[in-house]
Amino acid sequence: MERVIFRKEYNPVTKSWGYLAAFPDDESARGSIAVSPFGFKPDGTAEFEPYTEVSLSYYFKNKIIRRHDPVANKLRAAIQDHYKTTFRVCEKI
Repeated sequence: MERVIFRKEYNPVTKSWGYLAAFPDDESARGSIAVSPFGFKPDGTAEFEPYTEVSLSYYFKNKIIRRHDPVANKLRAAIQDHYKTTFRVCEKI
């Protein structure tokens, strides 16, 4: 079971809030973390951007979604459906 950490981020281009699914166990460049940015369409379906890396400073600048937060289950379901695998929600790298 792979670990995932969720963060809430503001996209200044679209002027909307979205989420980062961070994968602390995936390899990434030094000082970076692997992420998959995503958000939800008005109809409730998840829309994912390409898998990428962000700097740790940017990662920590965004608000963490605690694993017991009710929205964490919705985010985990969306990421599991997208990647077709099981994830365990964590809070620390």
